[in-house]
Amino acid sequence: MFERHLRLAAVILLAPSAGGSTAVRLWQTHCMASSLLPRPLWQALAAVAVLVLMLMLAACRADAPDEPVPLVAGEELAQAAEIAPDELPVGHTGEGFLYLGSPEAPLVLYEIFNANCPGCGNHHRSRLPSLVREHVQSGVVQMVMVDLAISPEWGEQAHFTAWCLGQQVGAQSQWQFWTDLFEGQASWIAEGEAFSLRLADEAGAEASELRTCIESQAPAAVAELQAIAEDRLLPERWSTPVFRIEDRTGRFLASQVGSPSLEAWNRLVEQALAVASW
Repeated sequence: MFERHLRLAAVILLAPSAGGSTAVRLWQTHCMASSLLPRPLWQALAAVAVLVLMLMLAACRADAPDEPVPLVAGEELAQAAEIAPDELPVGHTGEGFLYLGSPEAPLVLYEIFNANCPGCGNHHRSRLPSLVREHVQSGVVQMVMVDLAISPEWGEQAHFTAWCLGQQVGAQSQWQFWTDLFEGQASWIAEGEAFSLRLADEAGAEASELRTCIESQAPAAVAELQAIAEDRLLPERWSTPVFRIEDRTGRFLASQVGSPSLEAWNRLVEQALAVASW
């Protein structure tokens, strides 16, 4: 394990100045260089590389800001883009949470949200597309979506509908449901259940089966997922959206309340990757 971290530190010195974030270059270079350079050279570089790594991390803030950073002018317009889940692995974890991205990614980013949270909607519309392009498509991060049905009764129906849609039609449709709901969040808040049921109908859900699922199966299933989130994933103090980063071994690396700027997100991913085990 110690040698693995020395290798990772040394890769920083060898990372090419190509496009993409430091985290992406670091991961790609580690995969290539670990099979090309002999062990003696790694050991020779290790001492210097570890020192450089410590200086780099010290220059970064230990944590991203706890409060969401306001959008800069034009950011939402510049970053808005459709996420195509059919181009990435989509499914459900062993616990039952929706995920997007490679199950082999070194980092797992949990997003804990609820349907009527304005900050959650802003994150999905303006920040999430860039996170997916930069870190999920590159294979560095797997996103895991944890939706908390803590909304009013009419809001809970969206969470129940999403779960049933995932069971009836599939994980891709469940992911698209949340994308479309947050894109039209203002309309959903105005229309309530009618809006979420229309999204499910457009996704191909069978109406009577969906209604039965919403009324008889989803409440218990969603409550079970929420209990897992409250027991294992949520920090002591939180408000949605809240994020948790683990490595592939399940070791906790960082948490973030609120969605910060894209620059802060990149720093957070880079810092987590530097200390991750896989």
